[in-house]
Amino acid sequence: MTTMTINNFIEAFEAREDLKRYNEDALMLFALEMRFAIEDIHLVASNSLTKTNDDKKADMIFIDEERSIAIIAQAFISSDLTKPAAKANKASDLNTAASWILSREINDLPIELQTHAQELRKLIQENKIDYLYFWYVHNLPESENVAQELKTVQQTAFNAVKSINQTCRI
Repeated sequence: MTTMTINNFIEAFEAREDLKRYNEDALMLFALEMRFAIEDIHLVASNSLTKTNDDKKADMIFIDEERSIAIIAQAFISSDLTKPAAKANKASDLNTAASWILSREINDLPIELQTHAQELRKLIQENKIDYLYFWYVHNLPESENVAQELKTVQQTAFNAVKSINQTCRI
């Protein structure tokens, strides 16, 4: 398999008319499809996109028990590609998502997120998740501010996972 350059990736994404209906989530879904060779990204979208105004900053919660992975993601698409970097506050939104999805009482979560949170926590408790990813998917350059926000997300998620399962391998 050849390595895809960023230019090839963007060209392939822009050619995907079927993903345009997902608006800002389209790039995130395309990245997921490419990274994990998803066969039916539209089925994944219907099951994983949060589709609510009260999503607690999680645009997508993807859980794949067969692969032992889960992804909590935040998406941002800028129409101004001359901006020097992606917004750091969108990366910090993942910290909010981690806290809500992994730590809050299930009944405190919006009804649309409860099933995702319950399933994810159960799989973590049962050591069935080997990799828990937090993705900030955007179309702008990286920045040190974003990197620092993502380090905070990593620490929040690590602490939350350890409170769910002390022996967790994540």
